[in-house]
Amino acid sequence: MSHFQGEVCRRWSALGLGVLAITGIALLARVWLSTSLIRPLRGLRDSALRLSQGDLSHRIADPGANEIGEVAKTFNQMADRVKAMIEEQRAFASNTSHELRTPLTTMRLRTETLRYDPTLTEDKRQQYTVEIDEELVRLSGLIEDLILLSRFDAGRAEQGKERINLDRFAQSLYQPFALQAAGKGTVLQLEVGLDHPVYLEASLNHLTILFRNLLKNAIKYTPRGGGWLAHHGNRRAGDLHRKGTGPGIAPEHLPHLFERFYRADKARSRSVQGTGLGLALARSIAEAYAGRIDITSQGVGHGTTVSTYWPITRLGQN
Repeated sequence: MSHFQGEVCRRWSALGLGVLAITGIALLARVWLSTSLIRPLRGLRDSALRLSQGDLSHRIADPGANEIGEVAKTFNQMADRVKAMIEEQRAFASNTSHELRTPLTTMRLRTETLRYDPTLTEDKRQQYTVEIDEELVRLSGLIEDLILLSRFDAGRAEQGKERINLDRFAQSLYQPFALQAAGKGTVLQLEVGLDHPVYLEASLNHLTILFRNLLKNAIKYTPRGGGWLAHHGNRRAGDLHRKGTGPGIAPEHLPHLFERFYRADKARSRSVQGTGLGLALARSIAEAYAGRIDITSQGVGHGTTVSTYWPITRLGQN
């Protein structure tokens, strides 16, 4: 074999080895892509399908540290939120059906007795009539709260544009609730800390519902001899602080106070009148207007402070 032929053979051998090397690298790259990209993407797709089919407990076990891993972590977080939302909706539906069923059952029992019991005395008839009327009022309030909550949840509640003087509004609320508090043997005081009038832009009905629910809770849970001090006055945001000498709230209950139908004292849930939606509705109204409500307590026996913050329209003269 001549020198030229030997050089050609060596070149072809080198080219063949190069092709084999490139083919091997391509196969390794394919395996790597399948392991690091395609397989995780398939796993993400399968997880999304399982979630869409109702498997709320499924999560991606090992998301990894790359970009797809970040997507997988986001997917797990989304699945957690979806599960929490569905569980909250189920609990809400269950609680709602229970709250609706209870007054309906009471009224049915009373009406059946009124219709079919010939031995019923006149005093009992009047008592049952009053009880039916009270249950109707409670049922009507529950339905109204549920309708308003659903509107805020769906973003269909129209924000009011009324110009409301905060001082006059507080005074109008104070008068009737001070009388209610006095009737229960408690005290409600109002302290105004404003140098100039403050105006809020809102629906007067929404604002009244919010503070009415908060004040009702304050009077409802304050024992005889206790009291609340209502103070309002902030030059940056309309606020109303209520500091009470009531029983206080245990720390484990504070994060749940705005949950619908949540009662910190389960034993008193039926004896204390109310729909269990007051605080949830108050928070929905406040947040719809970019406000907020804070509730703090040092624990049982140390009273409670409720602070409501609401954006002001302007400071000025009447």
